[in-house]
Amino acid sequence: MALASLLLGIGAFVFMVLGFFTTMIPVVGSLFAFGAPILGLAGIVTGGVAMSRSKAETGESSGAAIAGLVTSIVGFLLSLVIALTCGLCNAAMTTSVAAAGSAAQNGGAAVAGGLGGAVQQLANEAGDRIVASSLVTRVHTACATDASGAGAASMIAPAALASLQGSICADVKPESAGLFSRGCGGGTPDCTVRVVTAQHAEADAIGALGLDASQCVTFTTPGEGTVMTMCQATPNDWRIATARNLGRVQ
Repeated sequence: MALASLLLGIGAFVFMVLGFFTTMIPVVGSLFAFGAPILGLAGIVTGGVAMSRSKAETGESSGAAIAGLVTSIVGFLLSLVIALTCGLCNAAMTTSVAAAGSAAQNGGAAVAGGLGGAVQQLANEAGDRIVASSLVTRVHTACATDASGAGAASMIAPAALASLQGSICADVKPESAGLFSRGCGGGTPDCTVRVVTAQHAEADAIGALGLDASQCVTFTTPGEGTVMTMCQATPNDWRIATARNLGRVQ
């Protein structure tokens, strides 16, 4: 036990030195800094026991036990200073690094989610513009052979058929389809702005037709107001619900 006390005291010194030089290394510095006084304390206990046994057996203290006890006491006191300075500093730094890592991870997830949402929104808008252009093109084609609008009835929502069938052929021009393929970013002329109808004033008119505004998309032109709203009864079945100012498309 005297030898163990001496080795523990030396270990306390070694851990103390390593704790000092690894202060800036997260976790590692704390392990050495706080491990040193623990080793020193263990050396004091074993050294004390060794001295007691030596006195009981020989009547005097063992030199090895004294050396181990002294080494452990000095190691414990010095390492305690390192633990309360470098050790606490390292522990605080370790906590900060962990918090920063967590924040970075959460921030990365938020950025990824934001980018994914933006990409999805762009994809939805592109798809809606393709559908709108196709609807108007089909209406124009049908009206070329039947100006009454009867041929275009399949492109109109049943609830809006009475109000649109008689006027839609006169409003649609060959240029109308191109209007819906162009967004208004970058000062593009003859463009449309797409918005979900539930977030637009046109929602009242759609509601009056008995249609669900959340399943509709409205296109507007700057300064001209609503151009067209289309609604879907099923995922692949879009119909025109309102059409205004189509005749003004240049």
